[in-house]
Amino acid sequence: MDQKKNRIYQKYIKRILDFVLMSYPDREIYQKDIEEELNIRSASVSTLLKKMEAQEFIRREKVSGDDRLKKILPTSHTVEMKVTINPIQQISQTEILRQILRTGR
Repeated sequence: MDQKKNRIYQKYIKRILDFVLMSYPDREIYQKDIEEELNIRSASVSTLLKKMEAQEFIRREKVSGDDRLKKILPTSHTVEMKVTINPIQQISQTEILRQILRTGR
């Protein structure tokens, strides 16, 4: 795979992961939700989800009553990464706000 295509995949994987993690555990996420939220074609989302599953970022769980429907869930490793990264992001955002307020921009 060429570098440009790989960067595009990584960008979309990050967007999907952000969406799944923001929604988890309050809301069940399905492929259709990702397609609509991020405005990505079904075939593209399917390919990206397969890659994410292979990299163990997500797992898909069958829904009782409909074998075609699968919930998209973050793996425990991915949830742990979120717990680790969130405080760092909040500190960064707070510091950015301080800088903005201090400079008056």
